Amino acid sequence: MQQRLDSIENEFDVVKELLLSAARYAESANQRLDRVAVQQEVNTQATHLLGEKQDRTQQMIDQLGTRIEQTAATQQQIQRVMLQIAESQSQSSAAIEFLTGAVTRLTQNADRTLGAIQEMQSEVKGLQTENRRILEILRERGSSGT
Repeated sequence: MQQRLDSIENEFDVVKELLLSAARYAESANQRLDRVAVQQEVNTQATHLLGEKQDRTQQMIDQLGTRIEQTAATQQQIQRVMLQIAESQSQSSAAIEFLTGAVTRLTQNADRTLGAIQEMQSEVKGLQTENRRILEILRERGSSGT
């Protein structure tokens, strides 16, 4: 009977060891589950933060797209203004050429008119000289005839 008790006691020790081993395994598994749960929480938070960052990034991309569209519109306006300036400059150049031609013609006309006036002055001086001579002759005749 003693042997049977020793055998039962040995079996209890084996069972006790198995239970302790199972308890350690369960505790180890429980710790791993806790670590997995903590890691899952960290991953969930990281995923949430990444989602927020992605939303902010998308907003920034949308703002950048709006700015690009505004820049393109401004560039088109600048090009239209540049074309208007070029057209205005072309018209100004044509007007300057026209005015230069008009000034040249007026200068030529003024030179011709000045030449004609000088010619007339010479003729008038000659006529005045002739008239004085005739008056002198008439005076001399009038003085001698009286």
